[in-house]
Amino acid sequence: MKASLTIVGVAAAATLLSACGSVHAGATTTTSPQWKPVSSLELPAGPKSAAFDSAHGNLLIAYADVESGTPMLETWSPVTGASSQIKLPGSVAAWTSGGVSIDGGYAVAAWGQTVVRIDLASQATTLMSPPWTSVASADDPSVVTDVQTGSDGNVWMSVTGQNSLFGVNPKAGSWVHQTLPAGTFPSERTRLTVHGSQFIVNGLTAGSVTSQVASTSNVVALPAGSLPVSGESNLAVTKGVLSQVGQDGSLSTDVQSSGIDPSGGLATVDANGVVWTVARAPGRTFVSATDPAHGTTTSYDFPLVPVTVDHHGTVVSGSVWDPEIRAVVSGNGTVWLVTGNGTGGASPYAAVYQLG
Repeated sequence: MKASLTIVGVAAAATLLSACGSVHAGATTTTSPQWKPVSSLELPAGPKSAAFDSAHGNLLIAYADVESGTPMLETWSPVTGASSQIKLPGSVAAWTSGGVSIDGGYAVAAWGQTVVRIDLASQATTLMSPPWTSVASADDPSVVTDVQTGSDGNVWMSVTGQNSLFGVNPKAGSWVHQTLPAGTFPSERTRLTVHGSQFIVNGLTAGSVTSQVASTSNVVALPAGSLPVSGESNLAVTKGVLSQVGQDGSLSTDVQSSGIDPSGGLATVDANGVVWTVARAPGRTFVSATDPAHGTTTSYDFPLVPVTVDHHGTVVSGSVWDPEIRAVVSGNGTVWLVTGNGTGGASPYAAVYQLG
């Protein structure tokens, strides 16, 4: 039983789309249902990653408890509302990106230079020794930017400053790697998806400049401005259009699926082939569901949070508009947003929102 990420899919997306009323081919529609805060999940503000454990029906959220300096894994049942916390080994230092992914009864959480394996049955944790730490330097510490499950039994990671992608078998604890095109390295904005033996990445750099990298036999380097669609897919969003990525790096565009805005840096495909993306615009953040089979895009606006400003235009209460969406996670007929904000106290935001 596999689930990925930073972002995973759901078999119920078609139900969600059909509940939204009439959506026309080639059109973008903003509609109900709405995002509702999950107030029972009280999590601190800070970096988070999430995945859905379909075997146990739980939402998993890895997060940095910055105040105590402790990395944690929250397991929450959407059915019963029960939750528990697992203290993870390691430090929250350098936790600016990363992810959590599930494969074979294990979760793998990775951030900075830290990789932790969690046995989901026993909740036992193991601090792993990733191979890149032996060659990372103080000037370039090599941090994880994305974590995705492949069909080969490995959980794969993109790591800054390294000319390889790294995979770990959660059960065996063994590491493998996939070499990237010569002279290229993931950047902090690099995202990854794995489709069979094919690796699709964006944001590769040559030195300090994003390069137009030629693809190799196993690695497709997307052009600048493109975003791979996670969920073991061979899809990418390129110039606002959904494309199928060939083994040779060619992009076959779906002209009906145009106008997609991936400016939030997140995209995933669910079991019905519906692609979910996050977009940001001044004063507005929304999640869109694009159905390539029908050429439709349905947008679900994130709820506005009221703020109070003085006569100089300075915010004096409330919160500046930025929900900091870190993950779109789906499972058992529900879609959740996991944000970088905290729940409780004076914050007008919640850490997790549910579509419904």
